[in-house]
Amino acid sequence: MEPPAKKSRQVEQGTADSAVSITTAPNTLEALPDEILMVIFAALSVRDLGAVSRVCRRLQRLANEEDLWRRHYVAAVRQQTKVKPRWTWKRHLRQATREILDLLRSSFEIFLLDLHFRSSF
Repeated sequence: MEPPAKKSRQVEQGTADSAVSITTAPNTLEALPDEILMVIFAALSVRDLGAVSRVCRRLQRLANEEDLWRRHYVAAVRQQTKVKPRWTWKRHLRQATREILDLLRSSFEIFLLDLHFRSSF
């Protein structure tokens, strides 16, 4: 027994005017105002902010706003700071991340040494 034949779908073609309006519609991301983009950027991770900043100059300018990086810094170190930093917030976050990685690296090295000495006895 043969499988039933597939029914063909008919797709209605739009008018020439609608086709033109689709192709000439502005890029929706470029059409958004800076304030809306900042709300969206506030929800992005550090990695995503870095990726967005490489898209174009406008997004780079917005993604490098101090307030965005202050939020990530405060979230990373879990403390508020009242003093204006000498560095940018992005630089503070980068430094805090390095310090955390250094601490983890040294803790892991101590763990491995301890494991090596325990296994040798």
